[in-house]
Amino acid sequence: MQTAYRSLALHGAGQGFALRGETADDRPFLERLFVSIRIGELDPTGWPEEAKRAFLAQQFAFQTHHYAAAYADADFGILVQGDVPIGRLYLLRTAGDVRVVDVSLVPEWRGRGLGTALIRAVQAEAADEGKTVSLAVDMTNPAQILYRRLGFVEVGMQGPAWSMVWHPDPKHAKLTAGPQYPA
Repeated sequence: MQTAYRSLALHGAGQGFALRGETADDRPFLERLFVSIRIGELDPTGWPEEAKRAFLAQQFAFQTHHYAAAYADADFGILVQGDVPIGRLYLLRTAGDVRVVDVSLVPEWRGRGLGTALIRAVQAEAADEGKTVSLAVDMTNPAQILYRRLGFVEVGMQGPAWSMVWHPDPKHAKLTAGPQYPA
């Protein structure tokens, strides 16, 4: 993973939220985060818990390798509250687009407005630079509702995922990052 990290302006940073660059020491946290997101998908398999976790550890390794290879120039960020990691935000910035490669939060921070605030911060940065924001979201992922609410539109499919894009308002003066992060 890239050691340099271009941060994102976070409103509410006074509440202890910050983004920092990912390090090798983050791997155990990132694997736990990955498992927390995907474990429910394996419930219908009837597999024992150990088999589910072993499978997901392998899938995490594959995803980590894929991200490093396919998004070598991306900023791999860890969202922290104080010193405690609570999520990740991976962004690939190009001349005309900010690609949200991954945004994930630990279970206790989901559904509290933090994901909305992160995406709005990405949109604010992109709008300031006259760029679009793109992402892919699994068709069964409830996050697609959030993305649509924030102005993303479907532009195609990538396997089982929607390709979505957000375009800044052409009359953009300065988009705010939205509400403050929850306490």
